[in-house]
Amino acid sequence: MNLAGYQALARNNGGEALALFRHNAALYPTSPNTHDSLGEALEKEGQKAEATACYAKAVELAEQVKSPLLPVYIQNLNRMAKAEKK
Repeated sequence: MNLAGYQALARNNGGEALALFRHNAALYPTSPNTHDSLGEALEKEGQKAEATACYAKAVELAEQVKSPLLPVYIQNLNRMAKAEKK
């Protein structure tokens, strides 16, 4: 489902991508990756506050499971925090 979401983003179909990523996050609520991917789609759609919340959730979950992707999730969260201040 994540792949389909990224394919929709590549086709500039943000609505479809958001629907796919939201569904994936609902199916796998404890997966840091699903929240990070949803955050990316929200960011591309200009929904900064919601993207930041998704990135924060990804960081929280990644810390719990000691995910090796934690640095990536933190980087995304920090980037959005800076973007929100602009």
